[in-house]
Amino acid sequence: VYEIDISVSIGIGAVQATSLEIALGEHTGTFDVTMAPYTDSSFSVVSEDSSTVVIPEDVYIGLALTDAGSEFVSYAKDCWVTATDNPEDTDMFDLVIDGCVNPDDPDNIAIIENGASAQSRLSFAAFQFVGLESNELYAHCAVQICTADNMADCTPSCASRRRRSARERRSAADVVTMSIPISFEECNRNCDAGDVICRAPCAAQATIYRG
Repeated sequence: VYEIDISVSIGIGAVQATSLEIALGEHTGTFDVTMAPYTDSSFSVVSEDSSTVVIPEDVYIGLALTDAGSEFVSYAKDCWVTATDNPEDTDMFDLVIDGCVNPDDPDNIAIIENGASAQSRLSFAAFQFVGLESNELYAHCAVQICTADNMADCTPSCASRRRRSARERRSAADVVTMSIPISFEECNRNCDAGDVICRAPCAAQATIYRG
């Protein structure tokens, strides 16, 4: 049984690829993993370099093994978003934990495909970190590669898993980071100061008429 972990990061408008040499028992294999943003839920068109995402539009992310053979599947074990290009940034928000949607935000995160083929696909509603003025987000995924020998490791058990932060398993090694530009209007969103992220619309401003 071989547990193969690869961490990759992605930015809107580019297909990010990483190639790693992985030890498989007495053998060594090289796996190419790509990660790209897509324009919509069809995952057929990669977003252009100039693309931005408006809060709270959905961000569509696809990961894939390339030229790895049909016996291998990719599994996005953990995915998270940070406010900077540092995957270990303390300003972060979990999307996928142990292959399952973050239970604190199930209505805004979707796993379309994971652990069933050479590709993994997910989406999340764009947001802004509360208290930060940056107009970029950085998305990261720790990807595990499975074969028939360890397919159980690429099968999530969302109903029975222990709640934890994905930070407990992620590693900064082999992370290539790019940004997700987001567009938001400078306005009062009435965000709760105690929240980590905010997707609230701009609050309507009252107009005062003087007689």
